[in-house]
Amino acid sequence: MRLAAFVMLCCIIQCACVSDSTSCIEPPLYSSTTDSDTGGRITIDLERIDAKAITTIGWSEVVTRNFAQLSDENAALLLFLNAIDCYLSRGDIGMEVAKSMAESVREIWSARLGLKGSGQLVPLERESIERSAGNADRIFVRLKQFGIK
Repeated sequence: MRLAAFVMLCCIIQCACVSDSTSCIEPPLYSSTTDSDTGGRITIDLERIDAKAITTIGWSEVVTRNFAQLSDENAALLLFLNAIDCYLSRGDIGMEVAKSMAESVREIWSARLGLKGSGQLVPLERESIERSAGNADRIFVRLKQFGIK
């Protein structure tokens, strides 16, 4: 009886600790364990950013520094778009700043594909997103949210 109570108490404590450390940055589906681990570390770094104070140049540097750490470009794209959505939902940034940040992420992602994207998505960008089976719909929703169609 005491053992069961002890185990239940430990579970409650663990759940409380886990829920305190949750991020508002929704993780994408990763194609490998390595990307999942790396994405988790990047998410922690993105949570620590003072989005209210970051400049467009500073954001581009953060994205450039971290984007290449993930082997799946589409998962990286969605991770950074989700970070922007988090900053927006917390009230750290406004929609115009969010759109600028999203365009910066899109340019870095496009460059990784060997393209130069701005404005509307070009067919090769769409094809790349569509190949990202588990993340495609979520990527299109985020891009549309930030004015990239």
